[in-house]
Amino acid sequence: MSDEFDDSTEEVAPSGNIAIPAITAVVVFAIGLLAGGVLAYSFTAPKEVEVEVKVELTAEELAEACGPLIAEAATNLDEAEAKVDTLEQRVLDKEKQVSDMESEMSARAARGAAMASELEDARAELDALRIALANAVEEKAVLEIELSETKEELVVQKKRTRLAKEDALLHKWKSFVGQAKIDICDRGNRRKLGRCRETIDEHVNEELKERFDHCVRSGQSVPTIRMAENRESLPAYAEYLNQESRITRDWYVLLCDPTLPEAKDFAE
Repeated sequence: MSDEFDDSTEEVAPSGNIAIPAITAVVVFAIGLLAGGVLAYSFTAPKEVEVEVKVELTAEELAEACGPLIAEAATNLDEAEAKVDTLEQRVLDKEKQVSDMESEMSARAARGAAMASELEDARAELDALRIALANAVEEKAVLEIELSETKEELVVQKKRTRLAKEDALLHKWKSFVGQAKIDICDRGNRRKLGRCRETIDEHVNEELKERFDHCVRSGQSVPTIRMAENRESLPAYAEYLNQESRITRDWYVLLCDPTLPEAKDFAE
């Protein structure tokens, strides 16, 4: 019995030795493929790029942000003006004092020691006051420039905001016209589709654009084009497109209250 078990062991051992290297090679090959794929992806995978979006402030936000700066600049300018006025008066007073003392000394035809000392002190004070006045005038001029620049920057920012809103308004109008063409011209062959779009351009015109712009500028809902379900009653401020055209028949524009005022940003 022992010889039979020994023979079977000898036959199995060689096959086991051959299978292990084969399996090892397969495993190593798979690991290599996986590592190569990871490295390739790390070089080719798109990297996310953070894009900083600049947010434009509204005119109200600009005014609120710049208001304290303008107020502070105006306060500093008022203080500088008061300082200049005070120094100018002190210079005038000191000049009069010096002039009086010089006249008195000339009248006496003598230079008393005490009088001469007082005169020199007065002249020194006058020189110091003149220097202080010159500095105050220069400071006032700088503050005036800063205040003017702050106001001009606020005006520029308001103009940029207004132009941005007008640009957004134009995009809304183009989107409105495009959506009308999609809604109304969604059926028909290519030739009929082209004619439908031309018809929309004819009736969705500048006159309608003025009323469209008013709705947006007054902060009301953006107008839309809809198909009438009941011809006998339309919503308030709605009006039909050309009902003589088969293309636009039963279609109407839902506008807004024309009596409401436009926002201040669009008023200029």
